Amino acid sequence: MPKISIIVPVYNVEQYLAECIESIKDQSLTDIEIILVDDGSPDNSGAICDDYARKDDRIRVIHKKNGGLSSARNAGLEVAIGEYIGFVDSDDWVDGEMYEVLYKNAVENQAEIAACNIAKMGLDGQFENFDIGNKDILFTRAEGMEELIRNQKLTFSSCNKIYKRKLFMDCRYNESIILEDMNISYRLLNQANAIFYTARPMYFYRYNDSSILREKFNKKRLDEYTVVGEMYNFYRNLYPHVAEQ
Repeated sequence: MPKISIIVPVYNVEQYLAECIESIKDQSLTDIEIILVDDGSPDNSGAICDDYARKDDRIRVIHKKNGGLSSARNAGLEVAIGEYIGFVDSDDWVDGEMYEVLYKNAVENQAEIAACNIAKMGLDGQFENFDIGNKDILFTRAEGMEELIRNQKLTFSSCNKIYKRKLFMDCRYNESIILEDMNISYRLLNQANAIFYTARPMYFYRYNDSSILREKFNKKRLDEYTVVGEMYNFYRNLYPHVAEQ
């Protein structure tokens, strides 16, 4: 069993895909499996995935009909066998030591989730850390749930973390909404007894100006009200002191 299964949804990203895959396959932690999920890409992305799989037996490729990010992640979860699960978006990349550091932090602190800081690359090519702090922190479940709402250190993102695979036993990404990370983040964290966070930025996020959340209003954006409302009710029932803040 590999230490970490890293799931990469792939759609129409041939311009960035090689940089993403290279950053994962060259990790200092070599005991990993890489699951590339070609979500019906109309460009050359699927062929690029197959080419990498021929060269590295740790890489598996799933070709599927287009279903969106959540559908691709769920397809990867169905076949993942790692002790922990990680996610990388295919237009982003990761530090060469990211998964070694996260795995070490998780094991040494008996944490079901380990997270790192995110460095955001703007349109001007400059980087800005999501969290401006410099402290590594071990959170209890209650502390982590309170911190998550601030969306600064732990963040709603699935991509700056590794999760114990058992957390996904009865939990999957909702394939019918946007804000899929927000929708699942608190549900996963609420199952963890400990969450370790390092302020070291090791996940590199590429600004995407075409994101649906940056478009003008459309019906799909009504999902925001549903997701936020569900999260508020979840906190109000289990963590009322947080919901009232």
